[in-house]
Amino acid sequence: MRTQQPSFIATAVALFIAACTGPSGPDGHTAGGTGRAGGTATAGGSVTAGGTTTAGGSATAGGSANAGGSATAGGSATAGGSATAGGSATAGGSATAGGSGLIAMNFAELVAGSPATGFTDGIGTASRFSGPSGGVALPDGSALIIADTFNAVIRRIDLLSGAVTTIAGRVQVQATSDGVGTAARFASPRAMVVAPDGSRVFIADGPTIRQLVVATAAVTTLAGTPATPGYVDGTGPTVRLGSLLHAMEISADGGTLFIADRSNKVLRTLTLATGEVRTVAGAVYSGANQSTDGVGAAARFSGLGGLTRVDDALYVADTFNNTIRRVSLTDYAVTTVAGTAGQSGATDGVGAAARFSSPQGVLHVDGSLYSTSFAGTLRRITLPDFTVTTVLGVVGEAYPLDGVGAAARLGIAFAQPVAAPGGGALWYQDRSASSLRRVDLATLAVQTIAGAAEPELHRDGTLTTARFVAPGGLAANAAGTTYFVADESTHTIREIDLTAGMVTTIAGTPEQSGAADGTGAAARFDGPAALVFAEPSNRLYIADVGNACVRVLQRPTNVVTTLAGTCGETGTADGTGPSARFVAPVALALDAAGDRLFVSESAGTGAIMGGRATIRRVLLSTGEVTTLAGSTRAAMPMNGALAAATFNSPSAIAWDATGNRLFVAESGLSVIRVVSFGDDTVSLVAGVVGERGPADGTYVTARFDSPNGLALSTTSRELFITDLGGNTVRRIDLQAQTVSTWAGDPSRRGGFVTRQVLEDATLYFPGSPVIAGGMLAWVGETAVYRARAATVLLP
Repeated sequence: MRTQQPSFIATAVALFIAACTGPSGPDGHTAGGTGRAGGTATAGGSVTAGGTTTAGGSATAGGSANAGGSATAGGSATAGGSATAGGSATAGGSATAGGSGLIAMNFAELVAGSPATGFTDGIGTASRFSGPSGGVALPDGSALIIADTFNAVIRRIDLLSGAVTTIAGRVQVQATSDGVGTAARFASPRAMVVAPDGSRVFIADGPTIRQLVVATAAVTTLAGTPATPGYVDGTGPTVRLGSLLHAMEISADGGTLFIADRSNKVLRTLTLATGEVRTVAGAVYSGANQSTDGVGAAARFSGLGGLTRVDDALYVADTFNNTIRRVSLTDYAVTTVAGTAGQSGATDGVGAAARFSSPQGVLHVDGSLYSTSFAGTLRRITLPDFTVTTVLGVVGEAYPLDGVGAAARLGIAFAQPVAAPGGGALWYQDRSASSLRRVDLATLAVQTIAGAAEPELHRDGTLTTARFVAPGGLAANAAGTTYFVADESTHTIREIDLTAGMVTTIAGTPEQSGAADGTGAAARFDGPAALVFAEPSNRLYIADVGNACVRVLQRPTNVVTTLAGTCGETGTADGTGPSARFVAPVALALDAAGDRLFVSESAGTGAIMGGRATIRRVLLSTGEVTTLAGSTRAAMPMNGALAAATFNSPSAIAWDATGNRLFVAESGLSVIRVVSFGDDTVSLVAGVVGERGPADGTYVTARFDSPNGLALSTTSRELFITDLGGNTVRRIDLQAQTVSTWAGDPSRRGGFVTRQVLEDATLYFPGSPVIAGGMLAWVGETAVYRARAATVLLP
């Protein structure tokens, strides 16, 4: 049993819950999600991306094949200079490596693990999606058509070959315009239904209903006005639909669409022949959730979810009432058939005795209804007695794992499952992995057919078969042959040995949190985050956030001891060893001599003041902890004398030996600051407090978006920043006092499967950078990456 929800997926769950109640971005979601270390990363408004985009283009060796985008060849990579490593490489704080700079090469590559989210066309599990939230199977069984929501495109999965191609829209260009194929634009495609003859697919796209002709990929808008949500029945341009149309169904004759308008809490219809939209059940209201059985406007819903038609009735997942409702298509009478309004749970039973937890989807297959939710379970509701049975998944274990029956696991589900023509199976749209998974209803075998396969697991093995759940802290030896990873949600410390090509767990036991010192698997952590490696002493320092203490792992014996604080006890006291208290140590940095360990605390902070925000120092010779700056409560940052300075969300720190100073990333307020110990002052380096980017330029004109990781070259010329919300790695030239984007594209987000040309690489919430072996490495989602620059970095 997982003792802690993976931080990345917990973020996604929170996003979808927020989305269900109304829009926070153009698609009804806070696109992209929140960052793990302070601040929220949002992507509102339209996103544009330059360059040409072609659908289904081929990729040549060394280049990446992006869905809806052209693939370029990386060619051979040659070393443009030697770099020697003379110091320790650290992450979650400072990163140091000797030599003149990073080796000149022009690609970014996957080191270990598997990214879940991206926008790659390909065969089966070599493809990548971003938040698929709608889909249909063509009646002839030849293909699935999928709404790839956050990529803003429509994808086709050939069920014979497994090939995934982008057939309409342009990747992450959010707009609403009609056209053919990739000339069309979508803002937020999600709910889908297919015409009975398979000729057309209808798509809910924000507050509009669109039509895609399967044979030609021609896209037209049938109802609603782009970017103008509301509630108006009628015909033509006066019609207003809600921003979140969760599901659609179609009448037996193909003439009427049924629309679950979640934003307005009503069931609506669209008559295709006339374009008329009308409300047939429920009524708009505000305030507390309501659940009323009745006819038409007398009924009340709260969060209409999935829809499925069975003969002359619709079944509706009434999400926030935790029930399954039936709507008669003869008189639109609404009755509750399973679950009890206002009572959440996971209890199997008959009718009102059963309990649901925010059911999102409901689908009719082989005489039964199947319901999905964020809980990662598949529930069966038999007709006509409404007996509810959990057939797959375990509550509290929402993550993707292929297998049969009890061995399989399902990630969170926001969208409807997709019924297989002829019955016997369904396709589960797994949001945890952004993948499509086939469920055989007879054998309960679950198999990923497109998108990432099992990306969120704790699995040791070779670099390509190993898996991480929520890699946070990253550190390395100076040569870059060994990386250390804090897998936060599984409470373990992992080692990536590039020489052996293996990933192993060196401390902690997967899924078992605790506070025990010990050797290897006997040690226990609770959400270990930042790491810093002192290579001369072979010690790995660990910020054990959940335990509010700082730990040490001795290599190669893997003995874990507690350096400072008492694990499991929080507080603000300075002191020596176990007498000190921390609230939430989130970042570490080691001075060049290896004598002082700097710790930043950031608890419950962000743009809103509160929690704890301090910079502290641990003398490694004695274990003495001293607070250097900040206070017991986070505040708007105040520069000036060190003793009076305040911090808001110091999520990352990096030690500069040359300048006797400590760089600090304030994630919640999106600025970079510096503590100068020569004159004991704190000052602003780059960015403007509270103003988010992206923007390159001088210190004053540059903007960041939730910076959460720092890595400083040993020459102190370059500071690298993982800009979490911007999905980029930024570079500060500390002599020229300029900020530039080194890797990633703020207009596009997504991980890559093997290798990309550096200038074309796309990132997905990067964090914990470290310089080692002449390369910059970082974590992202469920993988570890590294890159070499196209030119040697500044000496």
